[in-house]
Amino acid sequence: MSALSPSHSHRLHAYMDLEWPLVFNRLGCLFRARKDIEGEKTYIPISGATLSHVHTLLRKSDERPLEVRTAIPWDLGINRDRPAKALSQLWLYGTPFHELLSPQQRIDMSWLEIARDASWLIKLKERMASLHTSYPNRYRRSIPSAVQEYLLVQSKEDIVHVLMLNRYMRMAGLPTFKHFPAFERISALLPEMHPCIAMACNLVLTWLIDASIMYATEGSDIDVLTREMFKLHHAEKVRHLDFSRRLIEDYFSENNKDDRQRVRQILGWIIPEMFSSYRFSPEIAAHTSFEFPVNTRKEEMVKAIHQSGHNELLDRERFKELDSWLWTMDLI
Repeated sequence: MSALSPSHSHRLHAYMDLEWPLVFNRLGCLFRARKDIEGEKTYIPISGATLSHVHTLLRKSDERPLEVRTAIPWDLGINRDRPAKALSQLWLYGTPFHELLSPQQRIDMSWLEIARDASWLIKLKERMASLHTSYPNRYRRSIPSAVQEYLLVQSKEDIVHVLMLNRYMRMAGLPTFKHFPAFERISALLPEMHPCIAMACNLVLTWLIDASIMYATEGSDIDVLTREMFKLHHAEKVRHLDFSRRLIEDYFSENNKDDRQRVRQILGWIIPEMFSSYRFSPEIAAHTSFEFPVNTRKEEMVKAIHQSGHNELLDRERFKELDSWLWTMDLI
């Protein structure tokens, strides 16, 4: 996680000394949660202030119901002659490989990079919508009714987001990216984790994706439909992240150091993987209509992109709010 200071980075990597198969098996036991429907309650502390805030979030959701056909100005259409993200934020920008791309190829790269982010959002939202809808039944004695209702609202809105993203991908003629390494590492574990731990993992993944997209799509030169769609997604996601943060903060306000260290072990794999992927994903080479300027089989080429000064600076800027929250929570 080289976007952090050296001391911060050292602290995070201190929790990465176990091989993932061992961590996977260990965490599978550590985070296995009881089912309320079998008897004893699961410890899910929710403060009065959080519960009051959840009611506010429910009212905000009711004020802006999502509907695929009307939420986005689809009639604007897609203009592939304009970039889908700021060209100064392309993965190859700031490296010699960027200079080998023509102006049109740089625009094409911007669309493929957005397609990667959209593909990840779709995978993540599909999985988490299913998980969140299971919580009101599985933990119905431990979770207040308002929190149960918001979990269902979030699931509904995430499903609408998936439908919107799929429609956008079809309109833009974009490919689906198959690999989501950080998520693939933990996906099978999520249903067995304590709900607040699973929310923490989802929050980190979603926050990174949303922050990157918003940082890259706010310029006036960006395709208008792309900018409007991700602006809407961000408005909804801010509410969902607020909900998750509240529950996570309540959980860790009353939990011991061992619980935090276990979460650090998970994030110690997720976060560096995500930072690496946001600097460069070799899968993009399979989707370009032109000869890709990087030989992705050559480790030194890929390493040069991952370690570029521009990418390090970009990470510090776009992910600084998440970084600050994780350090405040003592989770990295």
